[in-house]
Amino acid sequence: MASKAPIYQSLDPTLKHIRVLELLPGVFESDLRAIIRTVALDDNPSYEALSYTWGARTEGRTLKIRPDAKWMYQSTELPITDNLFRALRRLRRLYKTRVFWIDAVCINQEDLDERSAQVALMEEIYSNAASTAIWLGDTGGTNIHDEDMTTGRRMMQFASSILSNTLSDILWNPDCIPMDHAIQTTTPSWKDRGWIIQEYVLSRRPYFQFGAKTRMIGKADPSLGHRGFAVPDSGFILEKKIVMFPGLWGLAEKLKRLDRIRTETERGELISLYHAVLATGGSKTTDPRDKVYSLLSFLNPAERALVYPDYRSSAEAVFSRATYAALKGPTGFSILELIKFDMSEIPSALPTWAYDFTTVDPYSRHTHGQVHEMVEMAVPSLQMNAESTELKFEGVCVGIVAETTPPLPGFQEECSNHSGHDINTEACVIAEVSRKIVELIARAERLIRVDVAAEAPSRSNASDKTNADDERRAFISNQIFDTRTKRAIQDEIVFNLFANWESITAYLGIPRASDISQSSADIPRTLLDQTRYYCEEASGSAILFTTTSGNIGIAPGTIKGGDRLVLPLCETASGEIDAKVTPFIKPLAIILREQKDDKWTFHGLAHLDSLGEKARYIRDVKSYSIH
Repeated sequence: MASKAPIYQSLDPTLKHIRVLELLPGVFESDLRAIIRTVALDDNPSYEALSYTWGARTEGRTLKIRPDAKWMYQSTELPITDNLFRALRRLRRLYKTRVFWIDAVCINQEDLDERSAQVALMEEIYSNAASTAIWLGDTGGTNIHDEDMTTGRRMMQFASSILSNTLSDILWNPDCIPMDHAIQTTTPSWKDRGWIIQEYVLSRRPYFQFGAKTRMIGKADPSLGHRGFAVPDSGFILEKKIVMFPGLWGLAEKLKRLDRIRTETERGELISLYHAVLATGGSKTTDPRDKVYSLLSFLNPAERALVYPDYRSSAEAVFSRATYAALKGPTGFSILELIKFDMSEIPSALPTWAYDFTTVDPYSRHTHGQVHEMVEMAVPSLQMNAESTELKFEGVCVGIVAETTPPLPGFQEECSNHSGHDINTEACVIAEVSRKIVELIARAERLIRVDVAAEAPSRSNASDKTNADDERRAFISNQIFDTRTKRAIQDEIVFNLFANWESITAYLGIPRASDISQSSADIPRTLLDQTRYYCEEASGSAILFTTTSGNIGIAPGTIKGGDRLVLPLCETASGEIDAKVTPFIKPLAIILREQKDDKWTFHGLAHLDSLGEKARYIRDVKSYSIH
C-alpha cells in the first residue's frame, strides 16, 4: 500500500542540484515504480532527458515513487498525465533500470522558487543529458484490425506486412503511418509545444519515440529540408508528397526552424528575442510565462541579463520585461512591429508597448537573413520602471497626423472587366481609393493650407464644386493608375501614390516642408508593400494619413488625427547620434497618443513619406513616457 512518504527534499539554490528519476524495470502492464535521487550537475551524472507534452490528467494515472533508498518499503503515488504515463510504459525496460530527467516529476511544481531556479538550469540539464527521448505519442489505430483506420492506410499497412522490407521501403517507409498517427492523436502535439526549442536544440543525441518504435535523428540534410532521417520519406511511388501525412508534414516544417537555430547554436551564435519569437511563434505552453523562459538559453548576453525565470512575477510583468530586453538588444525596436492591436478596444492588462508572447505566428517584414543583417544601434535613454509598466526614452517628433482615410480595400482587390476604369464607377477599386484620397486632402487642406483658403477661387454652386472634385480625382487617378497594365491592384495604387506624391501636392497647391531630404520615389517597392502587410497584421487594416507639414504616410487602423510620429534618439556603434525606430532599410515612426499628465500610449508603427535616414529634427528632443 502506498504511504505518504515525502517525495521532494529541498534543493540548495546555491548549488547546481537536480533530481533524476530511476525508472524501475517491469512488464508493460505493471504499475510504474521509480526512485527519485538528488545529483549535482558538476559531478556529470549519467541520465537521459524526456521531451514530451504534458496533456490532460486522467484518473488513476500515477507513478509510485520512493524518494530515496532509505524509503525502501514505502512509496507515494504521484498523479501524472496520461501522456507521460503512456511514455513511461513504453520507455521502461524489462530487466534494467533507466534514469531520466523529467520536468513534471523532477521539479517540485508547487515550489515557485525551486521552479525558477531549475528553469535557469535547463540549458545545462539538456546539454549534459546522454540522450533525449522525444515522445510523439502512442501508435494505437495503426493496426489493420483497428476500426478507426482508414481503408487506404489499412491497405498500405497490410502491404507492408507481406512485402519484403526492401520492396516496402521503396514504395513507402513503414514508419510513416504510426509516426503520423502518434503526432495527430496526441494533444497537444509535441511540435506545438514551446519548450521543444530548448529540448531539441540543446540535446546531444535526440531521438523520436512513438509507441514502441524508435527513430534516430541524424545530421541536417539540406536536400531533404529536414533533419536527416528524423522524418521518414513518404515514398517514391505510391506516396510522393509528405503532405499526405499531415502530422509528419507539420513536424518537418517545425524541424526546419529548429535545425536553423541548432546550426547557429553549434557555431556559437546567440540569437535575439525577436529572432526566437519568429522561430517559435506557433508554439504553446501551459504557463504563458514559459513562452519567454523557454527561449532564455539562446539569447545574446545583452538580453539574457535582463530576463530571468521568476514564477512569482505575473505573465504581464514577464512579457513587459522581455519586451524591454528585446528593445535593449541588437534588433532594437523591431519587437514593436510584432504587436497586434485589439480593435475592439477591450482594455488589456499589458502596457501598450509590451509584446504579448502568446501571439500565434507573428508577422515580420523581414526574412531570417535580414534579421541577422540589422545594424546594431542603441537607445541610451531607454529605461523601464520597477513595476514594468512604463517605458521612457528621448525622441523627436517628425510629424503630427492631420487627417486619415477610412481603411483601404484589401491587398488583392483589383478592378477589371470595364474599359477606361471610370472613376465614378462604384465597383472600381481605384475609384474608391481616389475618392478617399481626395476627401483626405480636402480635409487636410483646412489644417495645412492656412493661407491658401483666401486665394482659392470661390465656388458659386454645387455643380462647380463637383466638377472641381472630379478634376482632382481624375488627376490623382492618372497619377496612381498605370493604364498599360489594364488593371489596378491595391498594392500598385498605393505605391504609385507615394511615388507621385510630390507632383500631386504641387498640382493641388499644397505646400510642404522645404527641407525634405528624400523623395518618396526613392522608396523601395518591397519596403512599402511589407509596411502595408504589417498594417494589416497589426490591426486588420491599412490607412493613409497626412501630416500638418504636408507629408503622406501609411499606418495601421489604430492611427488617429493628432497622433505624434516619433523617432527615438539612437547612438550608432561609432558613437554617431541618429534618430531611428529600428535599423531597417528605412525607418518607421512610432505612433504615440498623448494622455493625461504628459503620458503617452503606443499605437503602432507608421511609414512616413520623405523621412530620410538622418532626421532633421534632432535639435527638438523630448522625453516620452509610454504606458
